[in-house]
This record gives sequence, structure tokens and C-alpha cells, in this order.
Amino acid sequence: MGVLTQADFYTEILAGLGNRQDVTNQRLTLALNLAQSRISRAYDFSEMATVAFAQMSFTSNPAIDKYMIPPPLTKTIHSFVCLDTSAGLSSMGQSRKVVEKSWRWFDQRFPAPEWLPPNWPVLYKRWGNVIVMAPAPYLQFTAQLSFTTFPAPFVTGAGQQTSEFTNKDDLLISYCLGYFSKLYGRIDKATYFEGLAKEQLDEAIDKDDTRPDLETSRDVPALGGIAEGPYWANPWVRTSVG
Repeated sequence: MGVLTQADFYTEILAGLGNRQDVTNQRLTLALNLAQSRISRAYDFSEMATVAFAQMSFTSNPAIDKYMIPPPLTKTIHSFVCLDTSAGLSSMGQSRKVVEKSWRWFDQRFPAPEWLPPNWPVLYKRWGNVIVMAPAPYLQFTAQLSFTTFPAPFVTGAGQQTSEFTNKDDLLISYCLGYFSKLYGRIDKATYFEGLAKEQLDEAIDKDDTRPDLETSRDVPALGGIAEGPYWANPWVRTSVG
């Protein structure tokens, strides 16, 4: 989350515009939302990643149950896991990932998924803000979605509202100043602020992509390997020593 409030943004942007008196709060809010849109288009920043759990609709009518609506402001779904919570922890081992397919491939093979016998959802397509699953679920599963979101828009009058982007307040100001400079015919200033925003954006992407604890050389050794500790509690262990 950002540090500057919406009122702080107004002050800084107006200062960059020479404290013009003809820029309303509504226009400043519009510029901030346009700046957030540009940042969101450029990169899926880590602070916009979240996990949501939702009960799938279940009516026993596959033509309805095949549909699921993702949470509001969902941008990119990175993983969709179908959790079986019908019998508590004893059934969690049946949970599985649902695989996304392109809408054209999906529609060629499953033009009407409701005609398949209901079962565990295996594949899905996303079209707009609608998810279609094949086959339709045969009971009420819990959907676990790992996804990135669009930022919540600024609302005029919410003076203490901050941006959901972290450490990018200066980037928002630069984009806003570039936007207004173009509107007021100062192409020289617009070019300067657009260039500054590009530098700040590249820096933010570079830092966000740094993950020193990410293991890339091997898989987690405990899964499927030789057990250490209470091996009898690990269902993935194939053998033990001693």
C-alpha cells in the first residue's frame, strides 16, 4: 500500500503544475486512476497478488453449475485449485488443480460441458469475467484462486485513500504530471515526465522481480524422497532408512 493519501497526491500534482487553479479534484482523481491503469497494464506487481476462497455454485443443474464468477477486480488468474472440503481434512487429499485452456480450444471440445457427467472439474476457460468448467462439479467444492487484481480506483472526496501499489507514489505523480502536461500543450514537460515515469517503472519492475529465496536448482527434497523426522505422517514418502 502506498504512503501518500489522495489529498497528498492532489497537493503534489498541483505543485508540479505550478499550483494552477483550474484543475478540479475530479480531474485529479481521473488522472490518478489513469496512472494506476498504466502501471497495472505494464506489470503484475507482487502486492497485487492475492488468494481467495469461494464456494462454487451448486444447484444440481450442470448448465448452471459449470459457471463460476471470479472475485471483483480480478486481472490474471495464476492458479485455480478445486478443494474438496465435503468431509473435512480426511478428503483434502483429493483436491486438485484445474487447468486453464484457451476459449477456442475449450469450445471446440466442450461446446456444452453440461452434457458431461458431473465430476471433479478438470479444465476451465475464462471469457471476460466468467469461468466455465468441464465437467461441471458434482458437489459444492471450494475454489481456491491465486490471482492478481486491478488496483481499487480512487474516489473523489476520499481524502485519506491510498494507492494499493506499494512504493510507487512517485511513479503515479510522474504519470499524472505527464498526462496534464500533454493536455496543456507542454510537450517538453510531458516528454520529461513520461521519461521519468518510464525510469521509475523499470526500477520498480526490476526490484519486484528480485526473489533471493526462490529455489530453482532442485525440487523440495522431502516430497517423494527419503523421510526425515516423523515419516509416518508424510503421505509422499516412498521409503525410509534404518
